[in-house]
Amino acid sequence: MLDYKADLTIKNSNGETPLFRAVEKNHADIVRILLENNSDPNMCDYKKESPLFKALKMGQTNIVKLLLEYICDANVCNTKNESPIFISSKFGHVDTLKLLLEHNCDPNICNNDNVSPLFAASENGHTDIVRLLIEHQCDPEKCNNDNVSPLFVASENGHTDINGHIDIVRLLLEHPCDPGKCNNDNVSPLFVASENGHIDIVRLLLEHPCDPGKCNNDNVSPLFVASKNGHIDIVRLLLEHPCDPGKCNNDNVSPLFVASENGHIDIVRLLLEHPCDPRKCNNDYVSPLFVASKNGHIDIVRLLLEHPCDPGKCNNDNVSPLFVASKNGHIDIVRLLLEHNCNPNMFNDRNESLFSYCFKEGSH
Repeated sequence: MLDYKADLTIKNSNGETPLFRAVEKNHADIVRILLENNSDPNMCDYKKESPLFKALKMGQTNIVKLLLEYICDANVCNTKNESPIFISSKFGHVDTLKLLLEHNCDPNICNNDNVSPLFAASENGHTDIVRLLIEHQCDPEKCNNDNVSPLFVASENGHTDINGHIDIVRLLLEHPCDPGKCNNDNVSPLFVASENGHIDIVRLLLEHPCDPGKCNNDNVSPLFVASKNGHIDIVRLLLEHPCDPGKCNNDNVSPLFVASENGHIDIVRLLLEHPCDPRKCNNDYVSPLFVASKNGHIDIVRLLLEHPCDPGKCNNDNVSPLFVASKNGHIDIVRLLLEHNCNPNMFNDRNESLFSYCFKEGSH
């Protein structure tokens, strides 16, 4: 083909030249022949990606080295402003990253969302790449457009759990990096680690100056989300540090409320061992006992009734725990509440009594 002076600049429907196809098939010998015959290694496809990008995504170290020998632009960015170093960091190819760094590529070029190569490596759990980028003066505090840091995404995605390692979070904390840095929603690394159940990360962050009582813009605390999601080990750990177990969100919902609502009895029991008020209602005057009764969590209802709590406490619509338990068919809870002197003759704001409602619905 080359003997007949074939056009090496011809492109397919994706804007790819023959050099692209050779890279895609991992044919290093053909790549060399094409380059020796003046195939342009900097010609990009319609995504503004050169053959180097394809080789980097596939981790083809020999072809990357070959392209760089032929003066391939190693700082060119695609339409998302992702650089070759960004691609290597994101896909976890440490050998190709080393080659790029040896060619003085800029490791701090961010994409259109202000995401750095270090961020991408931290997000995807590539410990060796994080270490290498930090050694090349990458800023561990560089945040994206949502003010999310590399430490935040590593904490969020749980990269203590990848092969049992906590290396990325620990590595970032060994460098100038604020462990309490929040995103635009005022969510901290400790918050997302607590939310997602990453106990080892929570423990490590608490060894650094992190505020365990730091709330997001909705006034939700790390303890709240851990209680809501059933992460009892994290709840226990947070309670060993200065944090208010009765701290409510903007809707006046407490950790005890969400634990009761979601059926996490061990967490309810643990919270009740601390200064939590089992009578604390949300803005609609709904109590922990009410939501436990509504959702059929009889063990939690029984536990709450062992503490100072009004079993007849109604919400803003004058609906009682007994009414809502009856409505939802939780007969054992109805029986238990009646044993605690709940009034079955109360009327709600629609002037419905428990008996009239059950008769109308033909239920229970």
